[in-house]
Amino acid sequence: MKNKLYIEQKRFIEEQNELRRFQEYRILPKPKTTYCHTAIYISFLFAVIFGTYIIISEIQISLTLKILCAVAGVFVIVESFLRFVLIKLIECYQHYAKEETRRRCMCIPSCSEYAIMCLKKYLLIKAIYKITVRLFHTCKGDTFKVDYP
Repeated sequence: MKNKLYIEQKRFIEEQNELRRFQEYRILPKPKTTYCHTAIYISFLFAVIFGTYIIISEIQISLTLKILCAVAGVFVIVESFLRFVLIKLIECYQHYAKEETRRRCMCIPSCSEYAIMCLKKYLLIKAIYKITVRLFHTCKGDTFKVDYP
């Protein structure tokens, strides 16, 4: 029994050392982006939402249809464009954050890479939920973890 426990502990330690080496020497992506690009995307998002509001308010239809059109328009805008804006914000973080700050993540892939993967793979609400769980629960502690979305 002791021998089996010893073998499991030894395997866990070796796995942690291997993940630590990988984490220390991996190449972190540094996308080419600027704060200006991100500000333009965010301002464009608000302009589209405001334009949709103006168009819907000027149409001569019943209030119920206006509400349905507004909800559908906001859903399409939020689901497609906000996802794009969030990815650009994360890329901006990857570009400007210090490398020692980014290497503090105990998971593979890093939390920012994981967030981009989630935003590309899932609907916005599910992606935000998975990112939140990753940042506040999975990435805590002092053991390295491999966690893909």
